[in-house]
Amino acid sequence: MKKIKNPLRWFLLITFVIFGLLYLNGAASSWWLSWGPPTDYPEAWEQQAIKRLSISLILLFTGPMIFVALKDEFSYKKSRYIYIWVVIILASVSYPKSREWLLIDTCLDSGGKWEHKYFKCTLE
Repeated sequence: MKKIKNPLRWFLLITFVIFGLLYLNGAASSWWLSWGPPTDYPEAWEQQAIKRLSISLILLFTGPMIFVALKDEFSYKKSRYIYIWVVIILASVSYPKSREWLLIDTCLDSGGKWEHKYFKCTLE
């Protein structure tokens, strides 16, 4: 079992880090598109960047947690890092959708019309 567990630990760590970095790169390019070249959708690109950053954080923090959790002597009860990890995961999962909901609610409360295509409020 130990012969399989150690390579699996490393494989999962490397895979999570690689995909986390790819999503981080996607977040950076989306943010660049939100303020860089002329675009019709700067707010939509900004929201996409936030979503990709959230996925990146989830992957980059989960990889090392799995790596450590698959050690033989690791115990979740002794680890305080599990609480930090849970908070980061919950914040990363909930922030993009909460932000979207809050922007839409604020727009509709002010009498505007929410444009999903542009991810923007237009006041009439």
